Amino acid sequence: MTRGVLTSEVLVAEGWQRRFLADESRAREAQEMYSSSGFEVHLQRLMPDDFGEKCQDCAASVCTSYVVVYTRKPEPHMISVTRHDSGVVHVTLDQPKANILDAAMIGAIRGLLAEIQPSDRLLVFEGSGDHFCFGASVEEHQKEQAGAMLEAFHGMFRDLGVLGIPTCAVVRGQCLGGGLELASWCTWIVCTPEARLGQPEIQLAVFPPMASLLLPWRCGGAAALDLCVSGRSWTAEEALNRGLASAVVEDPTAWWQELVAKRLSRTSASSLRFAEKAARASLLNALRDELPELERLYLNELMGTADANEGITAFLEKRRPAFTNC
Repeated sequence: MTRGVLTSEVLVAEGWQRRFLADESRAREAQEMYSSSGFEVHLQRLMPDDFGEKCQDCAASVCTSYVVVYTRKPEPHMISVTRHDSGVVHVTLDQPKANILDAAMIGAIRGLLAEIQPSDRLLVFEGSGDHFCFGASVEEHQKEQAGAMLEAFHGMFRDLGVLGIPTCAVVRGQCLGGGLELASWCTWIVCTPEARLGQPEIQLAVFPPMASLLLPWRCGGAAALDLCVSGRSWTAEEALNRGLASAVVEDPTAWWQELVAKRLSRTSASSLRFAEKAARASLLNALRDELPELERLYLNELMGTADANEGITAFLEKRRPAFTNC
């Protein structure tokens, strides 16, 4: 800390930490303000010796002065990761209460994918709390942010395609929008009986580019049209009957553990990835060739309409949209 100076200037600005000098009244006011805004605040009282030789008047003023140190509280973990000796990497989407796939969580998932080891043979996605995921961040769907949002979100699927590791989604409760897109990518979707799966984007007057690519590949064009155009949700049993879900069970953890014990652990982890990429060849080609066109349709045409912007704005403002059909 700079010695012999008593001002309100920022003295240290490293990372999220900030410090400044203040008298007692201002220090207490700052403590209350920053605490209410989500900061951790500490007051460090200064004594005359902290400032070296001073005149008597200056020394007296220093005795009632403080360094105010405020630090941004740590962000939520976004995801929690558990590694098993069996080669399973278990990822919990951990952003209560809806496990929204915003930029921070997508970044955390992509960071994890970069750390997957050659011996890892299954990546399990699960949601914390009562639900898998309510979808991608609606705030980040706004016109000014949509391009960056799609680039990051679709980049996650491109990363998964390059990696080729088998995946499993454990779905409890609601699995909606971007959450269903993530689940639909997975090799297996295992649902509990009360699970609900849907692509409700059309209710906001937008469409899901990734689901438009994934769902026809996974469960057929008619099923994809039903989910993407109606915006309704399927029950777990309907998802199973229509080829979207792999199983509906009371204990999905036991289901994937049995899969690993009886199947995946008995073969080569590297060969599993070759098998994944081979079985997904048409999807990976579409990811490379067709997804850019869907992105262009979304960003350049859909987001140029009044209704798409109205749908998103109305949702954020918690009101009924006023569509003009254009």
